[in-house]
Amino acid sequence: MKTIICMIAYNRPEYLQEVITSLERCKGVEKYPIICSLDGGDEKNQLKNQTIMENSKLEIEYRSHEENLGCAGNMGYVLSWAFNEEGADRVIVLEDDVVVSEKALEYCSFSLDKYEDDERIFTVALTRSPHYIHHGLDGIPIF
Repeated sequence: MKTIICMIAYNRPEYLQEVITSLERCKGVEKYPIICSLDGGDEKNQLKNQTIMENSKLEIEYRSHEENLGCAGNMGYVLSWAFNEEGADRVIVLEDDVVVSEKALEYCSFSLDKYEDDERIFTVALTRSPHYIHHGLDGIPIF
């Protein structure tokens, strides 16, 4: 199964920097190709977003748009790129304001593998637990 990390970004380089920094700390990130679609908008911020990705420790392929596709259009673009051009079987989607924990990709991989053949499950999502409860991959709370 080919899994690709798909990212979308718009006009918030300070947020994108936080997302990239969190992704750089993720265990297993080197296993995944990463692609990013930069929506059109403020040229200055788009250049900042490009610089952030180029200076990252990660190898991120990105495409910049002159026109503003909007959130849905930008998401559609990166998903089409992943599935149709890159041959992904599944994707992990991050927006430019989704800061992930160092175990996020382990969780995604575990869940995608576990539910691969379960027709009741269409998507796996990440969410933020209350700050006082953390769960391991086996579902046991870690306080």
